[in-house]
Amino acid sequence: MTSSPQVRILVTIHGVSSESDGLVFLTEDLQKSIQNLVRETIYWERYPPFFMLWSSVRSTIHKLVKRDLEHIVRQHQGAEIFVVAHSYGTYAFWQAVQWNPQNFQAKAVILLGSIIPRNFRWESWLNSGVIGLVVNIARPFDFIVSGSHLLGGGYS
Repeated sequence: MTSSPQVRILVTIHGVSSESDGLVFLTEDLQKSIQNLVRETIYWERYPPFFMLWSSVRSTIHKLVKRDLEHIVRQHQGAEIFVVAHSYGTYAFWQAVQWNPQNFQAKAVILLGSIIPRNFRWESWLNSGVIGLVVNIARPFDFIVSGSHLLGGGYS
């Protein structure tokens, strides 16, 4: 299925063991105010809690997110894509796009409680057109973000 450029796709990528009700509320609000907004959700059910994200589980999540992103891009070819990712979903998104960044384009990416390592240089994705804008929103003292270094992540 090919979408016209007027269609906007909102991809929400949820965190581990959370359905991220906040993302649902955000989407509902956006759909009321933005015409032709279609929501695509990437949610991998309830994997083990954050502290049980062994390497094999993380790898599986990253592959699922990559597969789903590629499917969304193919399904909505030509549409504007916006991504809102939460907590571990930010890291999974980052890992998935890193495998093949030239096959992904997003008008904007909003990270909520991002655990993408701080030393990642967004300029490479911004300058090459992978993403048009990136916004990172984090709460102070978020214990998940502070513990993300155990999984290869870190403060963004």
